[in-house]
Amino acid sequence: MSHTLTDARRRAAYEAADRAFWAADTAEAFLAAGEQFLAAEDWEDAAKRYYECQVMAEKIRLELTYREAEEKMKSGKAPLMDEARYLFTTLGDYRDAAEKAAQCDEKAQSIWHRQENTHRLLYVLLAVLTAAVVALGGWQLYSGYAAAKERSGRIAENFAGKTFQYLYLSDDDFVEQYSEGTMVEGTTYYRTVEDRKLTFRRDGSVYYLTRSVKEVLAYPAEEEEPQSYHTEYDGSYATYSVAVTMKGETFLILGEGRYPIEVDENDVPTAIYGYYSEPLT
Repeated sequence: MSHTLTDARRRAAYEAADRAFWAADTAEAFLAAGEQFLAAEDWEDAAKRYYECQVMAEKIRLELTYREAEEKMKSGKAPLMDEARYLFTTLGDYRDAAEKAAQCDEKAQSIWHRQENTHRLLYVLLAVLTAAVVALGGWQLYSGYAAAKERSGRIAENFAGKTFQYLYLSDDDFVEQYSEGTMVEGTTYYRTVEDRKLTFRRDGSVYYLTRSVKEVLAYPAEEEEPQSYHTEYDGSYATYSVAVTMKGETFLILGEGRYPIEVDENDVPTAIYGYYSEPLT
């Protein structure tokens, strides 16, 4: 009798897993179906079906990552191109990921070179304009340009070796409420991390890091576990520069972006605005 009940339980688990498999359309759903096949133990081909679930989930993950990388690649922006290259490299030999990663690297380098050439041209034009102003006797205007240029160089030098960061950490008061026994029934608690970082190297390049984490700490027992995610990528800008206007406004030139910056009385940068929704300090 006990053997019959065990067979019935395994058969029921197998049939439920089979229904879940054919209804699945996401990686998470296939993984959940696989867990159900494990519950069927050695009923029929449960072990084989579990492996099939893992394969289907991985295929979906690879395809979604590939599509995300393609969208970033189409942007034509160097930072997103670097992100696309990173995503393609995580795909191994999936489709033409290796070839696409190489294309991203080539395109990103081409964009950086164009930007560097543009900066050089701007410096040449500034030099020509400065010479013209001096020739016309506009000494006061020239002095303003010269002072702005000198100050921009000084601020740029003061960036070297510094790191600017925005870091947000939250656990929805989970630790406090858990220790006090005041957790709210029916509430899902998350650990959230938002990290944006720029490190200005002394060789003139800039390392960037973007990290976003949303991890489930606790959720109602009657509900399915919510999805957690962890996204992290980094890279480098080849160069950066600083622009100072005649009005004394200061900007960081990074990639294709122009970001307002705050400096102290010694022209030491203290904050970067606009790179992220919150200032980097």
